[in-house]
Amino acid sequence: MTRTMNFRRPGAALLSLALLSMPACARTPYLHWQGGDVFGVFEADGRAPRGIACTGTTEQRFACFATKVRERVGKTSGALAVLADQGALLQTSTTEPGQAVPTTAETLFPLLSVTKMFTAATAVLLAQEGVLDLHRPIASYLPELDADSELGRVTLHQLMTHTAGLVDDPRHAVCEGSNALSDAPTHAHFGAQPGTVYLYSNIGYSLVGLVIERTTSRPFENAVRERVLRPMGMTTATFDFAAVRVRGRPEGAGAKNRCSLAVPAGGLMASARELARWARAMSEPATHPLGPRFVEALTTPYVETAARPGEAYGYGIFMTRRGNVWVYHHSGGVQDFSAFVAWVPERRLGAAATMNATNDAGATPASIVLRGLSVLLDLPDDWRANAEGSPRPWSAYVGTYVDRRRFLGRVRVRLDGTDRLAFEYLDGPPALLPPTFVFRFIPGEERARYLVTAVGIGERVAKE
Repeated sequence: MTRTMNFRRPGAALLSLALLSMPACARTPYLHWQGGDVFGVFEADGRAPRGIACTGTTEQRFACFATKVRERVGKTSGALAVLADQGALLQTSTTEPGQAVPTTAETLFPLLSVTKMFTAATAVLLAQEGVLDLHRPIASYLPELDADSELGRVTLHQLMTHTAGLVDDPRHAVCEGSNALSDAPTHAHFGAQPGTVYLYSNIGYSLVGLVIERTTSRPFENAVRERVLRPMGMTTATFDFAAVRVRGRPEGAGAKNRCSLAVPAGGLMASARELARWARAMSEPATHPLGPRFVEALTTPYVETAARPGEAYGYGIFMTRRGNVWVYHHSGGVQDFSAFVAWVPERRLGAAATMNATNDAGATPASIVLRGLSVLLDLPDDWRANAEGSPRPWSAYVGTYVDRRRFLGRVRVRLDGTDRLAFEYLDGPPALLPPTFVFRFIPGEERARYLVTAVGIGERVAKE
């Protein structure tokens, strides 16, 4: 199986924009291939950012790259840290005008979805200790679940690889109405049969956190700190959002808005330096403080995401082929913050970037780290969407897809001529219009079984 790049769902703001930009009803809406089994509702404009060319030693290339990145990020505050092949720490940062405390590579930022790899790491260590079994139904650990129910039969392996069939409710925030980790089962909704298809889900990791809490009889945060953060020397990493000091946030900001339910999926705070050290350690399994078996368990490509050619997911980790090396990574983002971590085992290099926000120049942590790796390792340009390879026959995507939760309704995808895919909402357009369609295939089947969007999941009806 080939190994991966992160697939992030668009937020409500992007969906609202899609609603305003939807082609007029009189026009036939078409799907535009973006690589793998991903299609965009709107055609990409194809514009590319200016290239970055740097030469010399690793340190010289980094200094050159850092200078050009600082020019492009403008007023955004953030930090980039790289642990190079000889263990040298290379770092740079930017600070927003008027910020009382300058941002550095030591500044704590929310890691958001990058947290998932630390949640998965804790579960893997507990499994290696014999405390839990990753392939055992979670009802074994959560007595409030019916052992014969669909949720009760789900396994930790399925939750950590996003193959449990769970989807996040697009109409409601994860913490809306409740914020206790014990409420995770009530937020679990199925979009597909467990074990059949990759569907990225935050609530799935909340359930993993709940199992960790129950099996250790310790608060989730303490379990992660004791088994992962301390052994890795991540002494300043914390789950206390009040520790964040960027963008004028006063001491204690965010403490009242703490949501325990979302912590396992995106609640860890850490610095770019500590995150880069974690990445560098992951790039050398033989000397990893937690052992090579631990690294192998996290980085095995358990499932292809189908979002792009070669994209795969392990336990809380994406992996992709770039040039002649594998890049392992994960990103996280919300409106105010974003983070990205990556490592390249073949070059013994780890890198991380954290930012207060994205900007008009398109300088996200993911683009900064991936383009930085390109500069440091002579890799192909990584800023561009991965549209390598050829799409499947158009007929593989044709069909009527029905969302059993009725968020998306019925969507018909049909051939228009011989080389175009058109689509229509048979029940009328949903309240939020997704800008991207991702088709998922069941192994051995030639036609897509599911249509995955940020609004809902549609399953293709067998006969039309």
